[in-house]
Amino acid sequence: MLNPSRPRPQALSHAAAAVATLTLSAGALALHQPDSKPQQPPPGDVSNVGPVFVAERAGLDAFLVDERDSRLKAALKLIPTRLAELPQEFPELHQIPMPMVHMGLALLSNPGRISLSYNPADQTRGGFGIGLVLSSLTKNQGDASKTHDAVNNLMVMANVPFQSQPSKEFSGMGEMTLPFGLLRYGPRKASDGSRYEVHFGSVSDPEAAFTHLPAPRAGFTPVLRARMDFAPLTPLMNMFKMMAAGTPQAGEMFEKFEKSGFTGPNAKKFTFMMGHTAEESLCITTVEGARQFAELGLVATEPLTTAELAVIPADAVVASIAKWNPASLRRTIDELMVNVPQAVDFREQFQEHTGVDFIDDILATIGGTASVYMSDTTGGGLTLGSLVAVISLNDSNRLHNALTKLEAHANAMVNEHHHEVRGHVAFKSWNYEGHRMHTLMFPGLPIPFELTYAISDKWLVFGVTPQGVVAAAQQASGKGGPDLASRGVFNNMVPKTGAISLSYVDTERTMGRGYPLVTMLGSAVSNFARSPLAPDREPGMIVPPFNTLKQGARPRISLGYWDGDNLVYVAHGNRSVLVDAAGVFGAMAPAMPFILGGIGAAAAAIEQRQQMEMMHTPDDFEEMEEDDAVLETTPPEETPPQRF
Repeated sequence: MLNPSRPRPQALSHAAAAVATLTLSAGALALHQPDSKPQQPPPGDVSNVGPVFVAERAGLDAFLVDERDSRLKAALKLIPTRLAELPQEFPELHQIPMPMVHMGLALLSNPGRISLSYNPADQTRGGFGIGLVLSSLTKNQGDASKTHDAVNNLMVMANVPFQSQPSKEFSGMGEMTLPFGLLRYGPRKASDGSRYEVHFGSVSDPEAAFTHLPAPRAGFTPVLRARMDFAPLTPLMNMFKMMAAGTPQAGEMFEKFEKSGFTGPNAKKFTFMMGHTAEESLCITTVEGARQFAELGLVATEPLTTAELAVIPADAVVASIAKWNPASLRRTIDELMVNVPQAVDFREQFQEHTGVDFIDDILATIGGTASVYMSDTTGGGLTLGSLVAVISLNDSNRLHNALTKLEAHANAMVNEHHHEVRGHVAFKSWNYEGHRMHTLMFPGLPIPFELTYAISDKWLVFGVTPQGVVAAAQQASGKGGPDLASRGVFNNMVPKTGAISLSYVDTERTMGRGYPLVTMLGSAVSNFARSPLAPDREPGMIVPPFNTLKQGARPRISLGYWDGDNLVYVAHGNRSVLVDAAGVFGAMAPAMPFILGGIGAAAAAIEQRQQMEMMHTPDDFEEMEEDDAVLETTPPEETPPQRF
């Protein structure tokens, strides 16, 4: 039974996780009413009743294992103490239940796991066949019991309108029979130690779902494991299909989902593992049974060839290349042409005005390989000017003719309709050692851009500068220098069957650009961990000096490949979180001005709108709405058709 005594302050610090769950349960009462009749399982095969989703994570200490991250780990452990002090400095924070916040952070630092299952044949505990398990591994049985006492006391304070009884299935746990299912909560002695858990609905064995977690490979220590399987939802989807039987569009949607492997008894299964070995960090994602659905998707089934990998020069700093299935895109476009008459009209009008069929003359000429990179060869390494994109072609001549027509049409439109810029904006075509070059130029104006693309026999190259495009076109045609694969950076990583995608970040070179941001984040953590109430608490310098941090830094390499019928993606990185963070932030550095500019523009637009709203009264807005209504009822004036 619930303990009616007032909660002890120290006990309150153990309550956050279960309170959140019980609050959600109480809130759901407004949406559900009791049903005295037993629920009938929806139609469909219920043989596959494994978990829909299951995940398990290690504690905070397991995520930060490298010596270079040791001060970060120590500083993060000081945060709960600092949070507990804040109400003494800021009285307005007394309204926030700081003990619950403290408990939430403590639970995040402990190992935890979650499972969600669906079995319409099991209605013994309600929940419409849904089973949910939330579990946190505690230090000992005493900690789990303290959490349970605190939750019971808080439920008394919240006047929860349901009576809790001791669980008959699990000693020490309490349970409530809600209108829509059984809610069980409390400490449980599990196979791996003492846990505090919350069970809802059809949960008979709270550990069964976790046997479906992916097994780690030898020498690999996982800190996060997860699995998602949509097959158990098949009966539920069949029920929805029956409900939508009179809607053809809904039937087509369900059919596409099943053909794509997202529903049905043979649906794809997704597994994920993140962790580390003695030398590196690893993230492994597997799509089980993906090959049977590959023809309908964009993922290629054939690996990258040596010639395709050779388009990336050896001095690339950031690079990515992938194969894809262009037939899938063409199939999608063909379906669009059949189902959307406006798309057909646009295609015909576009061809009439430009002489180009944008599907057959442009999209159909694109091949199945694409790459993007920054390199010394194309413009000085980690700079926006070195950024190029390279795409394979099936018919370079047809694409060249189509783009030449479009350029001529664009030049004519500018000269005909925009007299103020006549002659100052134009596409120019030129040749460089057999490559057909095309550049957007601004004659007579000091504009520092010459966006350029080139077409060779097999490749289309885009770039920010003509110099970068020339260098990339030379590399793609085999007239450049050594390629990235020749450096051996992918040795022992690519399986014998080959890879369908590869990405590369030279962490040792990029982390210099990202290091200042990492140090700023480290300073933010260390400053927050310090306290004017406890001057002796000193986390120290969290981020090591740059030369210390970069010692032994290895490239961050990701690759995708087929393993039988399964599609596998593996990311290799550094054991140090700080090293990888500096490398990734550095790789993003060339794009940061655009990202920050976009954020600034959005903020300015929001501020301007707020100022306009403050300047107007409610009567003004009513007048605006009346004017809008008049405009909506006024037929528009006929205008002559516009040419492209």
